[in-house]
Amino acid sequence: MNQSKIIERFGRWSMSFDNTKELFLSSRTDSFFYDSSIATYKRKIDVFFEFLTEEFGVNENNYKEVLRGIDKIAITKSIDFYVKRYSISFKNTIDLYISVIKSYFEFLNKHLDIKNDNFDSAINLSVIKNAVDNKIVDLGLETTELKSPITEQAFSKILNKCHQILNGYNLKFLLENKGKPRKNPVQIFTSAIVTKLVMLTGIKNQVIDTIKLKDYDSELNIIKVNNFSIHLPNNLGIQMKLYLELRNCIAKSNDGNYPLFVKRDGTSIGNAYEYIFKVLRDTLGSASAECVAKYTIMQMIKKGMNLYLIKMLTKFGIDSCLHCQELVNDEKTNEDITSQNRYIDSKIRSMDVFDIL
Repeated sequence: MNQSKIIERFGRWSMSFDNTKELFLSSRTDSFFYDSSIATYKRKIDVFFEFLTEEFGVNENNYKEVLRGIDKIAITKSIDFYVKRYSISFKNTIDLYISVIKSYFEFLNKHLDIKNDNFDSAINLSVIKNAVDNKIVDLGLETTELKSPITEQAFSKILNKCHQILNGYNLKFLLENKGKPRKNPVQIFTSAIVTKLVMLTGIKNQVIDTIKLKDYDSELNIIKVNNFSIHLPNNLGIQMKLYLELRNCIAKSNDGNYPLFVKRDGTSIGNAYEYIFKVLRDTLGSASAECVAKYTIMQMIKKGMNLYLIKMLTKFGIDSCLHCQELVNDEKTNEDITSQNRYIDSKIRSMDVFDIL
């Protein structure tokens, strides 16, 4: 939305503090990745507004003056506010928070004629960046670089693509065209199967090649992953049966200890992740299955699954699991505080020690 349309919609002088946030978010293009989605931008800017209200008493009369005066001290105070109020542990979360604030001030300057010199030059921004980096160190945040999960929108797009592929091929066609060098249907079909398995279980890339032929029971529709026996959804079960027929025709070995998932030449997948996640590359422009897996891990956490068991199943490190937990927690802060109180109260009352205390 350009400046003239913004002014036409709200009027330069009738613009409210909340309007600036609404217009900023409306100027964003949604993303397939969590860290650049509109929902995440809204969460971060909501935290910043909450800070400004409590720290500076922002209102409709003074918000422009306050925004023009925000400096490195105010920014580092807002980081303190975010970390302490919402129990933030990861540098990634704060980096994203600062990125959103920076984008917000760029928007104010460009579209609403609210200029803040501290965000107006590379030199001034470097001063803020140094202050932020120092604050992150002072707070002892976890600095491991972690990939962003995909969004629900991206998950649906990938799933639709996988269904289109898996329901569009039969065994005869796959075998007749397995020698094609480009757009090979065996590669595409296998990629869709493995991608759906990651979407179901949240497993790390390295787990794929550890799943053996004997780990899949086509009669019971169960697959064993890292010693966990998992029932497959009906659609995936039907598709896996077709994959098994294909695999038994092309695999170099049908020994039960040979990998279940193989390439079109019949050899094991190994670490050929670009090969096996071609569907992700074609759909999202990235073959990073970790981003897909972390979306699934977040859904597991929302359903109350134990983090330690998630770690055992997926083989992701504790940092990745805790990062997903932090993202889920940050989402839940948007809930009504009374619902959070009810949840905590009910969990405490369900503890064994409640009745004896």
